[in-house]
Amino acid sequence: YQSHANGKSPQALQQSEPVVLIAEDDDSNFRYIEVVLKKSSYKVLRAINGYETLEICRTNPDVKILLMDLKMPGMDGFEATRQIREFLPDLPIVVLSAYISVADEEAARSAGCNDYITKPVSKAKLLETLDRLLLSAEKQ
Repeated sequence: YQSHANGKSPQALQQSEPVVLIAEDDDSNFRYIEVVLKKSSYKVLRAINGYETLEICRTNPDVKILLMDLKMPGMDGFEATRQIREFLPDLPIVVLSAYISVADEEAARSAGCNDYITKPVSKAKLLETLDRLLLSAEKQ
């Protein structure tokens, strides 16, 4: 069942199309994730560095989940996550990283990330992770 904007209240539309912010500086990585999410009825926003990520999180209360690349120009994903946690303590944040060492995983979790997905991103893993985190966020 696909919901469309025609005749739907903004709230009904919002619930049917959760907003996902993708913080990713690489175009090909971003485009792949964007296609996967849009096909699964997610609305997608993009930030290409930590500063943009912070700004979008501050100004867009519709963001329901954040996919965070750790290695971005300017402010990296670790620092952006720490700062976002100061004003959005409950926003689900998922790390996207090609190389996640045990140390990176621990640093990401201590910065405030809820989960991580390794690149190349598996469509099934991505959708399962988002569904699980959105469901648990709704219960809070």
